[in-house]
Amino acid sequence: MSSKKTKGLSRRRFINAAAAGGVGLAGVAVLAGCGETQVVEVVKEVPVETVKEVVKEVPVVEERVVTKEVQKVVEKIVTVEAMPAKPQALTLVFATWWALERGGFGRYEQKYMDVFEAQNPHITMEYCNWPWAEFHTKLLTQAAAGTAPDAFAHSNVFYPKYVKRGGALALDEFVKTNVEFDIDDFLPVSLKLSTVDGKLYGLPHISSAWGIIYNKQVMEDAGITESPNDLDARGEWNWESNLEMLKKLTKRDSDGKAERLGQADPGLRFRSSHQWAWQNGGEALKQPTLDEFVLNEPASAEAVQWIADSFNVHKVTATAADLIGGSRSDLNNGRLGMIYTWFNFSAHKDQPVDIVYPPAGPVNRVTILHTNSLGVSTSSKYPDEATEYIALQTSKQGDVDQINFGMGIVLRRSNLADMTRINKADFGIDHAEVVGEVIETGRVFDINEFHQETLDAVNPVMEEIRDGAPAKEKLDEIKPVVDDILAPMRG
Repeated sequence: MSSKKTKGLSRRRFINAAAAGGVGLAGVAVLAGCGETQVVEVVKEVPVETVKEVVKEVPVVEERVVTKEVQKVVEKIVTVEAMPAKPQALTLVFATWWALERGGFGRYEQKYMDVFEAQNPHITMEYCNWPWAEFHTKLLTQAAAGTAPDAFAHSNVFYPKYVKRGGALALDEFVKTNVEFDIDDFLPVSLKLSTVDGKLYGLPHISSAWGIIYNKQVMEDAGITESPNDLDARGEWNWESNLEMLKKLTKRDSDGKAERLGQADPGLRFRSSHQWAWQNGGEALKQPTLDEFVLNEPASAEAVQWIADSFNVHKVTATAADLIGGSRSDLNNGRLGMIYTWFNFSAHKDQPVDIVYPPAGPVNRVTILHTNSLGVSTSSKYPDEATEYIALQTSKQGDVDQINFGMGIVLRRSNLADMTRINKADFGIDHAEVVGEVIETGRVFDINEFHQETLDAVNPVMEEIRDGAPAKEKLDEIKPVVDDILAPMRG
């Protein structure tokens, strides 16, 4: 039997030896006892891998960060704007022939003065109302004295003289620079009479279309079954058919006194005679120079005679003595069948009326478009403010408000559709589109700077013709007088 040799070791020496020999503690069996410790050595061969550790020296660079404190000084420049100076209080004078206290179109004028004052609290509007009969003469007198109102209304039939005498400022620069005003929206015919020598001196305003207003109930009472518009639609509304209708409308008592007449005086005057002359192929003044009287030429004189005959021969036209309350009032109460007039519907609201284009003459179907404008005086101390005021009145809203207040006509293209709608819906005009037709086809009067002098010479002669004097003879007599008035235009 074999035996193993043992070697005595202390416990500490054993542990140290085991550690030195690579023996793990797991391979040592400790025999504990009282007295000397017995250790059994177990030798186990374990392969040992030698690992060589290479240590590479890396130089250490010490980075020094130097923080420099910089004090940044920002210089802030503050500009303090001065408060705008408070606008200087001022009074702006506006003149027209419309009376505020009479209502009607005066309400329109009042509205726009109130609006302008609200927009410009430093401005007070002063309204200057002069009667139509003296308005233009008074304006000329004040312009000559340098005391004319800042802004004013003007009938364009008198405007060339006022402009030629230096009474009005040209407004071309305003309409060129103020794009919001949009002068191109105005119909060209509306600018014709306020343009003098190629410059614009007025903004179009409160203009009129000339036609016939008739009472539908009176037509029915007279047994007329086809209205003027029915005839017009068939191309049969002319001088002859109009005369036949006027005869049916006329009613007299047993003594021959008129109880009802066909029409009111259509205005046998120099201005209204333009229409009759045009319809018959004639003119009132020589075209295009307007420097010679030609109303006495055959076509024109024949037209004047036709109207005069409605008084004296056919007796279908009322004289001033035949009327009770005026032509518009008598149309409403049934004393008249129709009136030639401007299309102002405020006096006929809720009345059974309609409108029609004037009857065609032997040559033309044409009527009158009369334009007015607003201007600024050369003597105004506040021309900028005055221009702003007339621009407000002639703005797109100001233009359409003329319809809202019953004037019946606009001058801006953009308002034409509203014009027809309002005249039909608010004023009961069945054929409201006629107003637009007048605007599109009407002609303006022949106007020059001697218009007032021409009126003064011709109108008394027209009254003689109305009362029975032969038209051609009387017009021949007045021709040299008028031509002498116009002589300065011929050089």
